[in-house]
Amino acid sequence: RCSAPCTGYIDAPAYTRLVEQSNAFMAGDAVRIQTELETEMRQASAALEFERAATIRNRLRSLNAISTSSIANPQGITDADVFAIHDADRSCCIVVFFVRGGHNNGSREFFITRPSDQTDADVMGAFLMQFYDDKIPPSLVLTNCEPAELGIVQDALSVKGGHRVEVARAQRGNKREIVRHAEENAREAIERRRKTLASQTQTLKDLATMFRLPAPPNRIEVYDNSHLQGTNAYGAMIVYQDGDFAKNAYRKFKMEDTIGGGDDFEMMRQMLTRRFARLQKERSEDNRANQPDLIIIDGGAGQHAAVSQALKDLGIEDVPVASMAKGVDRNAGNERIFLEGGLAMQLDPGHPVSHFLQRIRDEAHRFVITTHRAARNKKISVSEIEEIEGIGPAKKRALLNHFGSVGGVKRAALSELELVPNLGKEAAQRIYAHFRG
Repeated sequence: RCSAPCTGYIDAPAYTRLVEQSNAFMAGDAVRIQTELETEMRQASAALEFERAATIRNRLRSLNAISTSSIANPQGITDADVFAIHDADRSCCIVVFFVRGGHNNGSREFFITRPSDQTDADVMGAFLMQFYDDKIPPSLVLTNCEPAELGIVQDALSVKGGHRVEVARAQRGNKREIVRHAEENAREAIERRRKTLASQTQTLKDLATMFRLPAPPNRIEVYDNSHLQGTNAYGAMIVYQDGDFAKNAYRKFKMEDTIGGGDDFEMMRQMLTRRFARLQKERSEDNRANQPDLIIIDGGAGQHAAVSQALKDLGIEDVPVASMAKGVDRNAGNERIFLEGGLAMQLDPGHPVSHFLQRIRDEAHRFVITTHRAARNKKISVSEIEEIEGIGPAKKRALLNHFGSVGGVKRAALSELELVPNLGKEAAQRIYAHFRG
């Protein structure tokens, strides 16, 4: 978390110390930092600065957690990225370990469908070029298979990094050992993914049977809305596709200017109208635009009717709609499902389909609530400045530009407020007095 030096929340020497500690940690000198923090914590406690001592204690815990969670701490390797590919029926997993300062600082998994005419070497070469498109490579890149066009890849990464980058297949010693660890991770990740996808495939088949769909859905769009007595009203769409949440496809819909009184039916109707009017335009330009195989909305029969009518008005009659109404006590497992033609059902709370529907409904609820709260908090925060007499839009903009946030304005000293361009001493005194009660 930023320690906010630009607002004076931390002084320059303390900030410089944080930067030095961060550099030392990335250079692998975590033991020295740990010793220094322990000393600081004891001193703060002795001085009865218990809040500061608790902060340092939490920092120590985080440092220890990071240091002890390394999968492998290879000897003789200071800075390197380690790539291992494992292939199973054209489904590839590439695991990347990040070694910095002689410590393994974590890993990431990437799943790729390998084209039938490409080898692991082809995939590795293309992956390295894409992976470092927005990153600076270290001086050493280790792999478990030599990438295709090795010379070109090596030269390109060297230009990208501004220093010589060696791309090498590890074959012996400590380098081979850490690559072997990465290979094991990739193999286990593929197996976990295979089991998960098999379970999801069966769940979607069962869902298709229960909902009378022509085939198991691949793309499911879930819609929910949130407001507080009609204010800061937002709708949201989340997407479940290819066995996972497609977060880059999530959308939010601001409703505040168009909906009065928080009418849930009208919010759903307008949200779906806006979404599918846009989809129709996209499909007229590009036929590959994604249309859902199933729409799920949070609500009962009324919301289902509103959405169905909205789609019918747009001439869309080939997308099935289901709505989930919360149970009598609004508890999970007792939801009622409403389908086309007035069909209603209640699923067995322990059935995998029930768990799946709760999971994607809860993700939509999380997304829309987060969106609504962010909008509400922003409005509340900005209104704090607007409540001060004589502070109009121009002065408010000047304050936010100068301090970066309402929190920065609230913490500012009087002398700092007086430095804001075009604010004036009198306005600065009013603001200072307002936030000091």
